[in-house]
Parts: sequence; structure tokens; C-alpha cells
Amino acid sequence: MKEQTDKEILAAFARGSASAFQHIYHRFHTNIFIVAHRYIRSEEDAKDIRSKCFIRLWEQRDKLNFDTMGALFGWLRATITNSCIDYLRSISIRESKRPEIIKRYLQDNEIEIFEADDKEAIVLERLRKEIDRLPPKCKEVFKMRWLRDLKFREIAEELDTDVSTIKKRYARAVVLLKKNLPDSELVVLFIFLFRDYYN
Repeated sequence: MKEQTDKEILAAFARGSASAFQHIYHRFHTNIFIVAHRYIRSEEDAKDIRSKCFIRLWEQRDKLNFDTMGALFGWLRATITNSCIDYLRSISIRESKRPEIIKRYLQDNEIEIFEADDKEAIVLERLRKEIDRLPPKCKEVFKMRWLRDLKFREIAEELDTDVSTIKKRYARAVVLLKKNLPDSELVVLFIFLFRDYYN
């Protein structure tokens, strides 16, 4: 299969390709996190701000026109820098607990997400329902991995199963979730769901 050029990826992204977006995310998410972490001491908050930066990139894709990946990275770097400055300005009146709130919501749908807007609340509810529909063993591993932040080795030890089996169950859960979610929501969910997937 012919490997896509940067221009082809950028063109596909502009047309709304989720796979092109995932390529861009995978390519730049580490560098953008490094930029954020220079401003934000909390690793979790830096990742959260990075997530919002990539969501903004997706939402504004039809208004942006990047000729090169370098231009796109420049936009991301400027956006994350401004977001970090805004965060530091507001930190005195609020504490950013979004990742913990999202995880609590997925574990218990009775709590309210005051920090999420209506669109995000709907997306998170859909995700919670899709997680509940996963095959029992896949769901168990997925929740231990993402909601409890356990490493594959730790899950294997707790379930008394080999690591390769745990990875297969997790991968299966990821495939099913991506398969059952519409493209319009896949990008937002990709960021929340897989933001640590490559780390």
C-alpha cells in the first residue's frame, strides 16, 4: 500500500478524515505535550490542555489551510502556548480536574459533569454505554487499564493471566469502541480515550 505524503494527509484532514487526524495526532502529540509541560507543572493538566488543543484543530479544520506539516505544527504550538497562558491566568480561581471527572463519570453515570458542555456530556454518555456493551473480559481489562491507570503487567498479575492475553483483550476493546462510534464523535473520543495510548 502506497504511503501517503504530507500533502495528501493534510488534504484528507481538511476533508474530515478521522484517520488523517489520528496520523497528525500521533505525529505531534508528544512535542505539543512537551511545550505544554514547560508551562504547566501538572502532567495531567498539561495533557488535558493538549487534548483541547487537538480538539480545536479538528473543529476548525475547514477554516484552516496548511500547506505543510511544519505550518500545522506551528499552529499547534502557538495554540497550546496561548492555552497554557490562559490556564495559568485562571488557575487562581479554579482547579482543573477534568480527567478525574471523566473517569468518575464513566464509572458512575449518576454523577454530573459540571465542567463539560452539553456536547461533551452526550459524547461521554455514548462512550460509557459502548464500554458497557463490550465483551465481559475485554470490558474488565479496558476499565482496569484506562479507569484505574494500571499497566498491562499489573493487570496480568491481578487477573493471573499472561501479558499478551491482556494486550489482546485491550486491543479488542479499542477496535470495538472505534467500530461502534460515528466518525463525527470519533475524534473527540479518540483524544479522551487514547491520549495515553502512545505513551
